[in-house]
Amino acid sequence: MAGAVPDGPSRSPLSGVGQPDPFASALSVEDRAFLEEFGRKISMAAGASSLVGGVGLYGISRQLNWRRRGLWTALGATLCPFAAWYVVVTKERDRVTALGQKMQLAMGPYEPGEQATGSGQTSADEAMSRLFPPAPTAGVALANTPLPPRGLLGGMQGTGLPGIPGIRPGQGGSSPSS
Repeated sequence: MAGAVPDGPSRSPLSGVGQPDPFASALSVEDRAFLEEFGRKISMAAGASSLVGGVGLYGISRQLNWRRRGLWTALGATLCPFAAWYVVVTKERDRVTALGQKMQLAMGPYEPGEQATGSGQTSADEAMSRLFPPAPTAGVALANTPLPPRGLLGGMQGTGLPGIPGIRPGQGGSSPSS
């Protein structure tokens, strides 16, 4: 039963393991079936239009001898699914809007102080501090260590010209013959 909708309390894949689906009581079985069918319609329309758009623009670019056929193919395969998505959503606009409002009511009002800290999730400040930890203090530890020798061969003390070992100005070399 691939298309069956579960009757009992279901779990949403986005809500995490062991957490109940917040929309389980708000959506009826008919609404869930509609959403599954609506998702299939969007997927099929987007996939088919991607294929048709890519092949169509490839054919047009080949017929008109345009350069960069692959770029035109990618453009057709990318833009056409947006048009197909728009058509499918506008056909079911009323039902989708009503279901969206039902879901928003099921979530309840947003309260900024009510972060999900009690359910094992971190607060916004803790999440930001994990994303952006303080700057490392490695520079303090390196202040007491000696610097490695400079240059490829450990430095060239005693040479007159930087980068040329063993040659000093006015020493060696050939003199111009006159």
